[in-house]
Amino acid sequence: MQMKDGEMKKICSFSLIAAALAIGLIIVNQGDLFAGQKKEAPAGIQMAQGVGRLVIVRAANLGATIVGLKIDGKEVDRITYNRRYDAPIAAGTHVLTTYPVVSYENARPVEARINIEPGRTYSFTAKRLDIQVVLR
Repeated sequence: MQMKDGEMKKICSFSLIAAALAIGLIIVNQGDLFAGQKKEAPAGIQMAQGVGRLVIVRAANLGATIVGLKIDGKEVDRITYNRRYDAPIAAGTHVLTTYPVVSYENARPVEARINIEPGRTYSFTAKRLDIQVVLR
């Protein structure tokens, strides 16, 4: 039994669409199919100092901007559309740095210093202020 030319084109088209959707999903989620889920603190942090919780929600009006997040100079996440960062953070003073991952306007990273107390949750929204991405 042979396939007709039209059937073969439909199969090829369907395969290309499926592949494009899969690649798009991986790119949007930056390779993390479980982005936005709560992350667990390493056991050593929990026992040694106590922990708080850090939640950063991305403002919807940021459009396609991907928000980069560093804690104490270490990149911890890239927050894409409709995602959030929600993770435990060790008690103590930390520097949060936010920046647009791709900046056509040469936006500089913005730093915010926070003091985390054990058992408290700290919530921020990543918003645009001129060309910068700031936490409010």
